[in-house]
Amino acid sequence: MFRNYLKIAFRSILKHRFFSIVDIFGLAVSMSASLLIIVMIADQKK
Repeated sequence: MFRNYLKIAFRSILKHRFFSIVDIFGLAVSMSASLLIIVMIADQKK
């Protein structure tokens, strides 16, 4: 079942390349920004 989910996700990425690239880039930027904020807050608490 998990393999079917991966197949569907891969087909969707190939079918909608531009939107997939934008979504993945946005996810990467938001994750890095949130990690940076967490590190800054942890540094301020020391």
